[in-house]
Amino acid sequence: MADFKIQELKNQILEIVKKEGPILPVQISQKVVSNILFTSAILSDLIRQNQIKISKAKIGNSPVYYTKGQEQKLQLLYKHLSESPRKVYDLIKEKKILKDKELEPWQRVAVRELKDFATMLIVNYKTGQEIFWKWYLMPEEEAKQKITDLLKKEIPAQKKEGKKEPEKKEEKQTKIKESKKPERIDGFYGLINNYFTENRLKVLEEKALRKNTEYEFTIEVPSTLGNLKYFVKAKNKKKIGDAELNMSYTSGEKKKLPTMFISTGELTKKAEKFLETELKGLIFKRIR
Repeated sequence: MADFKIQELKNQILEIVKKEGPILPVQISQKVVSNILFTSAILSDLIRQNQIKISKAKIGNSPVYYTKGQEQKLQLLYKHLSESPRKVYDLIKEKKILKDKELEPWQRVAVRELKDFATMLIVNYKTGQEIFWKWYLMPEEEAKQKITDLLKKEIPAQKKEGKKEPEKKEEKQTKIKESKKPERIDGFYGLINNYFTENRLKVLEEKALRKNTEYEFTIEVPSTLGNLKYFVKAKNKKKIGDAELNMSYTSGEKKKLPTMFISTGELTKKAEKFLETELKGLIFKRIR
């Protein structure tokens, strides 16, 4: 009898998702008059059976549930995205196809957060692979054709630009000369300065917590979509742990800014895993 009631509730929940999805679990729980934990357990079971889907983006702390055919409605999550993912959402929705290596560092981070709206496509070459991102509603065949067309355009462009290689080399040499100016500043602070200069990052605010050991910055990152502000924690330390990453991430959230962590050291294995699973919006950069 108990099994029958569970199956009946499962069918009821499935019908609600089919009719009203994307929908929050708390809304489903209210409709079936059931405990939220029990409702969540049934939703998890329906996901395992491939009868419903769950979003990666969240409204507050909760994902939404939906069924095949309701993907278009996922765009309601747009207003709940943070600043960087929202800008990349606008870009991929407009362009339909993005080439990963042509994206700026912050865009690469953001597009990997947009799992509901950006689909990774890996194109294999004889010499390696290249990553593209397609707008999630774009048909697979249409995406493949557009990527093929893009690659065809690149080949003649490379041939025409072949004669201009010496000019490009000169430009690079000029940039290298310019980036060497901050090297007059010694130590860890000098390394930070060089990194900011080489990547055209403008410092808006800076705070020395411990001279030549720990600093905090607010920087401006130039992009084709406008300037973005970042909170930066910089530490001169051999090993960076998960607690330090978490504290920096929290500091960035308090300022309502994405976070970048710069260090001369490397992450512990625990910190690497924590960064990958819990702090997907944080950018870690090792400088030497």
